[in-house]
Amino acid sequence: MISEKEKYVAYCQDNPDIPIFYNHWWLDAVSENGDWKALIAADKNGKTQGVWPLYIEKKLGQSIIKMPAITPYLGPHIKEPSHLTKLNSIYSHNRKTLNKLIEQIPDFLYFNVLCHPSFKQLLPLKWKSYKQTNELSYVLEDIRDTKKVYEGFASSLRNKISKAEKNLTVEKAETLEPLVSLIDKTFSKQKLKSKISLSFLQKLTNAIKENGADYM
Repeated sequence: MISEKEKYVAYCQDNPDIPIFYNHWWLDAVSENGDWKALIAADKNGKTQGVWPLYIEKKLGQSIIKMPAITPYLGPHIKEPSHLTKLNSIYSHNRKTLNKLIEQIPDFLYFNVLCHPSFKQLLPLKWKSYKQTNELSYVLEDIRDTKKVYEGFASSLRNKISKAEKNLTVEKAETLEPLVSLIDKTFSKQKLKSKISLSFLQKLTNAIKENGADYM
């Protein structure tokens, strides 16, 4: 019998547009203090219509559903059938699929998930008494042409970058130690302790390389 995680992996492989953070290998790498669970919504023929990966930690036997480290968003991912063209039909499909996913959320003590910016149909969650907080995300869709990206910045920001170039240099490091040191100093300045260890970053980096996602 195919497990829910196996169905999830197949769904990700069939949907190349899915964000990198949703991939099973990413979730395996960042689930350092807990584990992840795949919620699957299928049609009457058993075909997967949508998924929702949840990262879960345990505290006193209770489930803490939260965001894993270095993962900016997760949340539901729903595939809209190509034969649906009317907005009402698309909305109805998405709502039914999302409800199937919501019904599978396990009992929890704490729940805090950041959804992908493209996911906007949150009303079914509100109907189930989940609270919603809107946050802003500024996304640069294509950064291959760095000159074009730079020209799109406000003049005040370009001036700050020009001043910084006189005092800072960017070098390509062969190891992760400089990055870990920088992260530690950033947290230390705020009198906090970083939870990002060298072994954690190395595990994630290896997973990225092994799965051919180090193309940027």
